[in-house]
Amino acid sequence: MSGFALRLWMAMSLAIAAFSAETVAVHPLVPEDTLTIGRLRDMFLGRITTWKNGTAVVIILVEDPATDARLHALLGRDRDHLLRGWKRLVFSGSGAMPLWAASPRDALEAVARHPGAIALLAEVPNGQGWRRIPVADAQESTPVPSTPGNPTPPVKTPARDSSTP
Repeated sequence: MSGFALRLWMAMSLAIAAFSAETVAVHPLVPEDTLTIGRLRDMFLGRITTWKNGTAVVIILVEDPATDARLHALLGRDRDHLLRGWKRLVFSGSGAMPLWAASPRDALEAVARHPGAIALLAEVPNGQGWRRIPVADAQESTPVPSTPGNPTPPVKTPARDSSTP
């Protein structure tokens, strides 16, 4: 295994370990009972924009060092890098900016107010306006659409017969 591949494998292993038996806060109408790390990552990166029932995913970010550490463990990016990616999605017309909360309590209240909302917090207490769902270890991920920074494999086209115009 090359040095880069080994570091990448170790980083992914640490992210999986950091999210073992973790939970996230979601609006009570969210249909899922559990999320995989891959699906959660895809939501926070803007690759998945709706829940299984068609409700739009509303990301709630909170200004909290513990939450920032969890975001970095999940995505391998700090909050500023994440926001740059979201701005690109917004300006391309394929996403909406996450909502902001000043504290974990404010984030939970925002989850309660917005159907489809999800918040990644250091601690998710029980509450009436939100529910906790566990994050599973499976690495299920959705295919990423082609972008300039993420090209899809080239499509082979049949060879043209040079005798025909």
